[in-house]
Amino acid sequence: MMNRLIKISTILLIVICFSACDYVSSPYKQQPAPPVVVNNANAVKAADSTSLKNVLVEDYTGITCGNCPGAADILDTMIKKYGSRIVPMAVNAGSFATPPLAPSYYNIDFTSTTGDDYNTFFGISSNPNGMVNRKGYAQGTCVQTDGSWDGLAYNSIHNDTSFVKLKLSTQFDTITRNISVTATSTFLSAISGNYNLVVLLTQDSIIAPQLKYGAPGNKITNYAHRYALRDAINSTWGDTLVANGATLNQTITKTYTYTIKSTYGNATSSSAPLACNVKQCYIVAYIYNRTSGSSKQYEVLQSLQVKIYK
Repeated sequence: MMNRLIKISTILLIVICFSACDYVSSPYKQQPAPPVVVNNANAVKAADSTSLKNVLVEDYTGITCGNCPGAADILDTMIKKYGSRIVPMAVNAGSFATPPLAPSYYNIDFTSTTGDDYNTFFGISSNPNGMVNRKGYAQGTCVQTDGSWDGLAYNSIHNDTSFVKLKLSTQFDTITRNISVTATSTFLSAISGNYNLVVLLTQDSIIAPQLKYGAPGNKITNYAHRYALRDAINSTWGDTLVANGATLNQTITKTYTYTIKSTYGNATSSSAPLACNVKQCYIVAYIYNRTSGSSKQYEVLQSLQVKIYK
């Protein structure tokens, strides 16, 4: 009987020892660090122009331009009419876009270095004016009033040949605000000349004041500033896509990385920067002719936009 009790006691002691050892040792066991989870739940699918010719429409505007909301309305109507075939971009540049010292009501800065560069180079001179696929640069007819945009877009959509298709895909890190943009260009026919690819960041529906003639007090307090150019991801004029022509079905893939800032605009004593909500942001890319002396120099062959984050 005594031997039996000793055996049982020994077994219980061993069990207690193992249990105790597990309990004591587990807090000191080396555990792998938990992975950083990037929120991809709202990721957006890649955009593809297929073989259709899209139209880049640039609206040169300003916060103190009283006639500019009318041009923005024309652009919105075009988008409703032609859908994704229109790639819109509002470029705030020139004297009407510069935040004035007074009244301080318009002390928000929508301008960008890239927008200023375009405005100066193409000689926009006044607002509202714009460009449709930048056609006519060599002939001096590139800059057009807003009343001409719809007809020019219609002609481009229905009559212009699409020489290249463009596909955009993005990977966005919600923690670091870093974005990777992959642009894949495929030429649909052999083509001569030199062509660049430009990748830009735009922001839609920024609520801020806007001068508008005819509105109560000639101003709108909560105006939705749409498709505003924020920055260039691969520089104002982009980089070389092909030099000395492309061959049929030639495909070029380029990837760019960029950190989306929390605010944009040059804050001065008379202006304030604009917060950048990534859920309002788009990547806009376009391919243009950079062949010196060409009758189609600076003309846009293809354009596309993709929303960054839902």
